[in-house]
Amino acid sequence: MFTDVTLTPDDAQNQLLSIGAVISSDNSGTRMDQPCPAFDGGCCSVYDDRPFMCRSYRCDLLKAHESGTISTEEAELIIAEAIELRDNASRGDETQSAGAHSRLHSHLLAHFDATLNESTD
Repeated sequence: MFTDVTLTPDDAQNQLLSIGAVISSDNSGTRMDQPCPAFDGGCCSVYDDRPFMCRSYRCDLLKAHESGTISTEEAELIIAEAIELRDNASRGDETQSAGAHSRLHSHLLAHFDATLNESTD
């Protein structure tokens, strides 16, 4: 999704370095390369001290849930199907991946169609 995360001076860079993060700086700023070594087993191991960019990021699904466009149940279903798709793909299971991809695609299309309809009303 991203190749790096921009860090601020307030971010816990020493903690990130201690877990193996690759941090680089130049005239444009300080960045941490992705994938992030703090992401372990689907969770952030430095959650309370995660970088500002990670704390402030909101994916489209979260924004839709926060605005009430998608219910908690629908969001959980989309997340579960995305995880299933990821897991099937990592196992090389093309048949199962195709089914999960189709369901995920249908959910996302339904969401974006609803969002587009709301914005044109």
